[in-house]
Amino acid sequence: MRAVDISPLAMMAILAACNSSPTVTADNASPKQVQQKVAAAGAIDMISPGRWEGVVHIMEMTMPGLPPEARARLAQARGDEKIVTCVTPEDIKKSKASMFGDLGGECKYDHFAMGGGKVDGTATCNSGNVKTKTTVSGTFSSDAYHLTVRSEGTGARPTENMTMAMSADARRVGACRGTPDES
Repeated sequence: MRAVDISPLAMMAILAACNSSPTVTADNASPKQVQQKVAAAGAIDMISPGRWEGVVHIMEMTMPGLPPEARARLAQARGDEKIVTCVTPEDIKKSKASMFGDLGGECKYDHFAMGGGKVDGTATCNSGNVKTKTTVSGTFSSDAYHLTVRSEGTGARPTENMTMAMSADARRVGACRGTPDES
């Protein structure tokens, strides 16, 4: 099963690239169409380079049909994960080409809205026999964000059905420190 990949760093890039000034809305739009609207609004230019620190909290992660051992490992994956990254001016320039553009599989944004310090969206993806619906909502500025993501996958086999819910909070804490392991 391939669900929508929303890694902590991808979430940080998505929301850090936003600012409360531009407003973008789209319904029944391809990822490329949303990406173009975000770029046209100038939102990608408003990220604050620097060291970002935060926490991703996995609130729910279920996959019916898994053997008991695999369910136990999945339960252990829940909890908090610290995220630390350095966003450079070069990263900002590179992100213009891909921001919001790759959700994987055959995807569309049922709804996407960004502006006034808020983001809200729903995306549906089809990958083989699996359909995944992901909702994202939160608040942001160029120096901080709070994001809640819920993803539900459905398919013909029991192991293709999954639910994942998580939140992410991060903020820019200063300049990058210059080494990859210290961001």
